[in-house]
Amino acid sequence: MTKIEQLDQHYAGLAIQVRTWFDQGFSARAVSNLLRERYQVVVAENTVGNFRTQRWARERKVQEAKEIEAKVAAEHQLLLEMKRTAGANFAGVGK
Repeated sequence: MTKIEQLDQHYAGLAIQVRTWFDQGFSARAVSNLLRERYQVVVAENTVGNFRTQRWARERKVQEAKEIEAKVAAEHQLLLEMKRTAGANFAGVGK
């Protein structure tokens, strides 16, 4: 369990907020400062960076892979539908 996850047990929503800040492009330094301002907790920049690497980046890669998989499946389904429709349209041609 990361330090951020440990803090989340005492400050509900902290980990989600950290993920949101990373999604918005904030740096580890900025997130460390925001945690100090919003939650009055001191979390070292490298600790925030570790959370980004160990949790957020991995979760993001998994989510991106799922999105790509869904897009490929949708495109495959569309191609199958187009092929089926084209086959039906030309089934009687040349008879």
